[in-house]
Amino acid sequence: MADLVQYDLREGVARLSLDDGKANAISHAMLDAVNGALDRAEKEAGAVLIAGRPGRFSAGFDLSVMRSGGAAVGELVGGGARLALRLYEFPSPVVAACTGHALAMGAILLLASDTRLGARGDFKLGLNEVAIGMTGSRMTGLLLRQLKREGKRYGIVTMCVGGDQGFASLFEAA
Repeated sequence: MADLVQYDLREGVARLSLDDGKANAISHAMLDAVNGALDRAEKEAGAVLIAGRPGRFSAGFDLSVMRSGGAAVGELVGGGARLALRLYEFPSPVVAACTGHALAMGAILLLASDTRLGARGDFKLGLNEVAIGMTGSRMTGLLLRQLKREGKRYGIVTMCVGGDQGFASLFEAA
């Protein structure tokens, strides 16, 4: 897929739609595309809405890179950590519209957003690092401790939207 992230500016809100045609894996190319869209949003938008496509928010890091070992893994994980921190510290409000499955780094992107809206459905959301042989995420622990220190309530999603309203209602709610 040529454009991993579609950028649309409406009424001061930059809508970033992630779609790699598969699981919306966080690859080096996806990181570059999201960061490029955030660069643009920082200049021209008052808020950011990040969404996947129906059924998929993000399955987390690209497993082909994660299984390859070596420097590429460190670069990808480091890039993901920098993106999560960027979202958390973004100067404008960031709303994540969880349109489907959000696993591992996908769930971390949700947690790093100011508000998380979830589509109602039989979706998996969570931090499944142990299932793929990782023993935990220091980045997630640091993010959750910071939220707690600031007295913020946190969860994977802030509000669930669904039923007959469909995915369009996620964007209205944001």
